[in-house]
This record gives sequence, C-alpha cells and structure tokens, in this order.
Amino acid sequence: MRIIAECYANQCLAQELKHYIQNLRKDFRVYIGHNYRFGRDKILKLIERNADQVNDLIIAIIDYEKGISRKYIDSRFKLSEIKDSILFGKHKHRDNVVAIIFDPNIEEAVLCKYFPILCKDIDYYDQIKSDKACELLKKYLKRKPINEIILMIAKTITHYYWE
Repeated sequence: MRIIAECYANQCLAQELKHYIQNLRKDFRVYIGHNYRFGRDKILKLIERNADQVNDLIIAIIDYEKGISRKYIDSRFKLSEIKDSILFGKHKHRDNVVAIIFDPNIEEAVLCKYFPILCKDIDYYDQIKSDKACELLKKYLKRKPINEIILMIAKTITHYYWE
C-alpha cells in the first residue's frame, strides 16, 4: 500500500494513518510519499500514470479545494462521505487508486474545526503550512476526536482493500 500526501499537514496525517492501518493489519506494509513541489493535480496525474505498473493500492491524501478545481476530483473519483467534510474517493477507472479528500482542505475539515487555536494563532498556522507541520500536529492528531477520525479512515481503507 502506498500513501501519497499532497501537503505537509496531509503528510502528517498519512504518517498517523499508516500506524492505524498497520495496527488493523499487522502483516501489512505501508509506504508514504510526499513531494512538497507537487500539488494535488500533479500528484493525481503521477498516481494515475503509475497505477497500471503496480499491484499495490495507492491512496492519495488530498484537499478538495474550492470552486472550479473540484471538477478535477469529480471527474476522476466516485465520492462517498466518511465523516463531515471528509470524503472517500474510488477512482472511476483504476481499482487500485483511492483518495481521502478533505473538503475544502485539511485545515478547515479537521484541524481548525476541532482545535481552533491551530488557525487562530498565526505562528501555528504558518507551521502547519511548513515542513515543521508534523512537529506541531503530532500531538493533536493523537487526541480525540481526530484520532477517532483517523481510525475511521483506516477502517474505510482496509475495508475497501479487502472487500
């Protein structure tokens, strides 16, 4: 299983998600990829090109964004809701590609929703957008209700993989 994360905050969530998936399936290997130069659309194009060459499930952790850019996601994925503002996307043409999609982004869908200080304090918000995101977010991702959301995402992925 390969998880490709769009931004620094999504990468942090992917690292936590990896632990949850491996706790559900101890024999399973999960690899995480992230390139800070790649945006959502470039990541999806790369995943789609590589999907035919691997047998692994490839999971994109991406933001839905706002406005017209949503059509890019809508044209590629069949969406269902995991929880408020968190979507699970099954790729319309490749069975081994799925996405966890935050509507409109991870900050609004999860982080600021449950821990407003992360967005009200400019220093915290700047860290979330930087390569220092995991240092800050690690403790928040382990707290309720975010840890329960990550478990729900892990169960959704493992259910899809083994169905």
